[in-house]
Amino acid sequence: MTGWPVPNLDVWQWLLLGAGAYVAVVALARLMKARHDELVADLTRQAEEGQRKKQAEEKKKKHEKRKAA
Repeated sequence: MTGWPVPNLDVWQWLLLGAGAYVAVVALARLMKARHDELVADLTRQAEEGQRKKQAEEKKKKHEKRKAA
């Protein structure tokens, strides 16, 4: 592949570069997984809260209907 710039590195420098890239990718993946888990937990909490509010409102309406009848 002519024209493709390849740094003139020796074996140890390539190994360090590879290890650094691996650590960076693994760290990024862990951060993304942690954020994903936070978002899922938050959305689950919001959905459960919404369901509880809806059930409470339905119960209140049902109670008011019985009281009016």
